[in-house]
Amino acid sequence: MTTGGRSGAEGAGIRHGLDKAAVLDAAVRLIDARGTAGFSVRELARVMGVYPATIYWHIGGRKDDFLAEVAAHVIDGFMVPAPKGEDWRVTLRGLFEGYRKAMHRHPNIATFTGSQLVSNGMSSAPLIERILDALGRAGFEGTALIDAYNATLAALVGFVTLELAAAPARQQEWEDRFREDLAQIDAERFPRLHSALPDMANKAFILRWDNGSVVPLDGGFRVYVEAFIAGLASRTKG
Repeated sequence: MTTGGRSGAEGAGIRHGLDKAAVLDAAVRLIDARGTAGFSVRELARVMGVYPATIYWHIGGRKDDFLAEVAAHVIDGFMVPAPKGEDWRVTLRGLFEGYRKAMHRHPNIATFTGSQLVSNGMSSAPLIERILDALGRAGFEGTALIDAYNATLAALVGFVTLELAAAPARQQEWEDRFREDLAQIDAERFPRLHSALPDMANKAFILRWDNGSVVPLDGGFRVYVEAFIAGLASRTKG
């Protein structure tokens, strides 16, 4: 049945005051609370008090497409236009910091954002445009621009994806076993690791039992961003 040329699902969405942004906001809240394992269109519809067809009309039917839209929605939320004449380094630094803050607010979304950006990139056209604009202002063009873009997107997503990687199930049992393993590291075989371990334990990749939601790796992130930007700067005259 249609109303004024609109589908029934569309009409239902309008009657419930829904638009695409409202659906995506609700999806973010559901994933925040339950992770992707507890997310489905049917469950989202139940939580929102609408029919699944209403959700499908706004987003579509494939779960991957839905997750891509969720990732893009979260990313778009932190981006603001770069002031005219802003140094490209400042723009990129702001993108790195904004992306990380957004993912720290929604760590369950960080676990799939990288793969969704890769496979459904056009959902994040604003992010792509922002990166290309900054790199263009830096002086990159042609093949060099493409290479710099690929490196920047990988760098943007990579650190935060690792930082917020989900901990194993049965956390306490795994944490206890992991602590015991660290305490038994052979000082003769791994002298540098053994010496640095008191400072690295639970504050460094691999050697931790809490992820970045609990123990953020702020210092490492700052080094990472500045080293990456310096590396780009060394390849351009911009």
